[in-house]
Amino acid sequence: MMAARSPRLVPALALAALALAGPGCMPVCDEQGLHIAVERLATRDPQQRQPGLDALGRACPNLPASLTYALRDPSGPVDPREAILPDRTEDLPWSELLARTCPRTDAERDRALAAEDRDLATRKSCSIDRYGLLAPEDTFVSEDVPVFMLYEWMTAGRVDRALARDVVWPLLSASASVEELETRCLVERVGCARAMQTWGLQPPRSSSDRILDTGTEIRITSDRLSVEHVPLLTLHAGRPTPDAFVDHVAPALRDTLVVHAERARRSARNEGVDPSARILLLADHATPVGTLFDTLLTAARAGLREAQLVVLFGRDEPRALPLTVPRARLSPELDPDHDLDSELDGTEQPLELTFIVRRDGVEARAHGMSPPNVFPNRPSCEPPPGGCHDLEAIASFAKQLKALFPHETVATFRTDDGVPLQALVSIIDAVRGGESCRLLPMMLGEEAPPECLFYQAVLDAELPPLAEDDAPP
Repeated sequence: MMAARSPRLVPALALAALALAGPGCMPVCDEQGLHIAVERLATRDPQQRQPGLDALGRACPNLPASLTYALRDPSGPVDPREAILPDRTEDLPWSELLARTCPRTDAERDRALAAEDRDLATRKSCSIDRYGLLAPEDTFVSEDVPVFMLYEWMTAGRVDRALARDVVWPLLSASASVEELETRCLVERVGCARAMQTWGLQPPRSSSDRILDTGTEIRITSDRLSVEHVPLLTLHAGRPTPDAFVDHVAPALRDTLVVHAERARRSARNEGVDPSARILLLADHATPVGTLFDTLLTAARAGLREAQLVVLFGRDEPRALPLTVPRARLSPELDPDHDLDSELDGTEQPLELTFIVRRDGVEARAHGMSPPNVFPNRPSCEPPPGGCHDLEAIASFAKQLKALFPHETVATFRTDDGVPLQALVSIIDAVRGGESCRLLPMMLGEEAPPECLFYQAVLDAELPPLAEDDAPP
């Protein structure tokens, strides 16, 4: 005879039975659909990542929308609006899931850390290793947190842990190759600490917040110049051999870039997007600026006239510093001193603002300015890669000049060959308006913020000093 059940247990068992029979007992994802997502994601093929995420969305129809966005394909185009989206703390499902995944208490402290230190702090404060997905030596970046949120959401929703692991593992930085991390670093700004160690370079720091676009990648380290990871020129301390460039143009580099320029235009036409062909320039902060100018001019002569220098912004996040060369430099038969932008339009004389950047100081020249303004280096300064230039004085001068010429936006920078790249970038930042000048609104079609001074930078080689017979009277 079966023992009588306790009266107290009857309601509890009845409720449990109802819970098991109801929809809440079912896993939040369709198992067959998850296997389809795993099959696509596990290939590590960039072309299959987004289809894999789409399959994940179909398998898990109740996946929070904010989490779906956070897991988007990093190889796709970056929407500049994402950098100014409101805080997700207003999204209750996201906040609750984040609190379960990462019950951290020192987020404010972590925000102030450099990227690599922040990743270590996040891993510890979120107790990421409790999930058992990573070995102690595996790579973790803070931007992996949404992947762990996906794992938390699936396993809390009765998805088999082994299957959930198969889904999330291909999405983690720990499973990515160095090449994948490099791509993700440039287009999604994640995984950069590990990737940059393999580059043999440290990009210059800048206050430019412009989002990186895609383009033909040129990489300059201390010993080589490469195009799309293929070594092309040998460098010594960042400078090429004397015969590599003729009149600032390297034939081998130009011929290679002509092919990339045509390929970029053909791809743009096929996809119906902006046909602009550009280069994405990665260079060490100690690179002599002469190498940078020669590379930009060669690329422009090859048809890649837009250039974005990769810089580190804020917490070591890659951003773009747009640079151009004078248009007159693109036609060798023209006088290199003659800038087409300086031709008169109506009766107004353009400012023609030019900064002569040398290792021991800076000169500012402009139309009607005589003599030029001279900014000696700061005294008692041991020159680091960033130089000893008086950035405060240069920024103050630029602000006063902008008040007199509010519609002028262009500044040309002529430099000694040996000026370190970081020194040039710091001066460009000061002339642009420093941290108060934000370029993102302009990317969204808005007017330039009033804090932005001369934000269009043109790079040129310094002209040799005039001989006495050539000096103006």
